[in-house]
Amino acid sequence: MNTLQIVSAAISMICTIIMVVIAWVMMYRVNRTEVSFSGTPVDKTEFERHQQENREEHEKIFAKFEAVHDRINPLESDISALCEASDIYITRLVQMDTKIDRLIERTK
Repeated sequence: MNTLQIVSAAISMICTIIMVVIAWVMMYRVNRTEVSFSGTPVDKTEFERHQQENREEHEKIFAKFEAVHDRINPLESDISALCEASDIYITRLVQMDTKIDRLIERTK
């Protein structure tokens, strides 16, 4: 594996880990809210306001995810193109090395 492939794999793994962690936090937060109830119940309008605030917060978080995703996608294709170019150059270098070795053998 060359460096660009390692970087690409690392970026993919980091993004996956970040998404899993945030999903876990969201699930934990919802579960914690649903399981633990303290205080006196509120009226329906206050509850709906709280729901709307949570919905807006979630939308902001997912918008940030989308922004990060949009920034990473072009990088992934660029890294892939660099990997292909690197592989081509390595193949050419190996061919040149082989030819140089043959020339050296002929001159001996």
